[in-house]
Amino acid sequence: MTGAAAAPTLEEDPVAALAEGVLDGSRPLEALFVVDCDPLHTSPAGGLLREALDRIPLVVSMTPFRDETAAAAGFVLPSPVFLEAWQATTTPAGVPFSVLGLGEPVVDPPLFDTRHPADVLLELARHLGGNSAAALPWEGYDAYLKHRLEGLAVSGQGAVISSSFEESWVHYMEERGWRFSKRRDTDDFYRELAEQAAWWNPVRGTGNWERLFRTPSGRFEFYSQNLARRLQRLGAGSDAEAFSRGAASLGLAAPVDEACLPHFEPPSGEGEGDLWLSVFRPITARGRLGIASPMVLEMFGYPFLDGWRTWAEIAPETAHELHLEDGDEVQVRSERGEVEAVVMIRPGTSPGIVHLPAGLGHREHVGAAGGIGANPLDLVADVRDPLSGAWSPNATRVTLRLLRRRDHGGPPPAHGGHG
Repeated sequence: MTGAAAAPTLEEDPVAALAEGVLDGSRPLEALFVVDCDPLHTSPAGGLLREALDRIPLVVSMTPFRDETAAAAGFVLPSPVFLEAWQATTTPAGVPFSVLGLGEPVVDPPLFDTRHPADVLLELARHLGGNSAAALPWEGYDAYLKHRLEGLAVSGQGAVISSSFEESWVHYMEERGWRFSKRRDTDDFYRELAEQAAWWNPVRGTGNWERLFRTPSGRFEFYSQNLARRLQRLGAGSDAEAFSRGAASLGLAAPVDEACLPHFEPPSGEGEGDLWLSVFRPITARGRLGIASPMVLEMFGYPFLDGWRTWAEIAPETAHELHLEDGDEVQVRSERGEVEAVVMIRPGTSPGIVHLPAGLGHREHVGAAGGIGANPLDLVADVRDPLSGAWSPNATRVTLRLLRRRDHGGPPPAHGGHG
């Protein structure tokens, strides 16, 4: 899959950057640990990474299930599923206040001989000794979590989520400017948090704007001064002309005075097809259980009553132009390859777009998902966002070609049949 160099970007796609650095020698690696993810399958840069793994002497995959990345690794260390391990989560994107979730194992000990990836790394640090052992002195991941929560416990801010009247009253008063400062014992706080599973602080702090707005001005910026400075550096200067050169080198279409403001950039794409490819991930394909659970795969296309295979959502106008019907089997082709899918005509779909679900199409024998469906990321062209560097899954042009009509008289998938 090695080819022409991608267009310059301000940031980098992490998977592509790692793979390209290994392949061109600019970022040689002696060891790579892949923890609970499958980038060979879930990243459009998976083909590049597959080539790069062959040049890394030690590749270790820590995963609860066999997947494509594990199949390409030199060592596979089985890790527990989420019900068997400690886990912590922080504030979800878009939530305007602080949240912390803490989950303790429901199944303890784990059903099989597995170890938490953090426990493995902590033990490696102990065996290495020296600075590594000094920086990571904890016996296990749960001890590390308790240490990380110590500052939160003694701060007196927020509360462990519960339905008690007392905490509701405290929050009511805090929202009106009162503060209930109290120092809590870390062990008690940790036990309470583990029992209730979550802490939150809906009271917004004031006076700490440097932490909230990490910008050159220390304020919220509609016009990003940081982006402006980076574009100037990219243009090798500090004046308006350098800014224009930097923006032009990235292919930004916005006028100079709008490039650092929220704005619309016309999409760019590659390919000779008449339709745009749009890759999406159904909720049934989120998380790691989908590749191993027949029940989840049965529900993969639940809204369409069609599991175990890949479908192509198109608008009625597009179906009419291409003379396609619900349940027809088609080939979706780009300049990078082709996949097979079942036509699903959806009135809410924009004309000229083919929507393909990600999550299937594992090449290796991977649990219940091995050999099922297709991976639309195999079609995605190497087009990257000029600012973030992210590999765009929606910038590829494709064609649809009819392979087989739905069996005559058979019900279309949207009405309860499989064609």
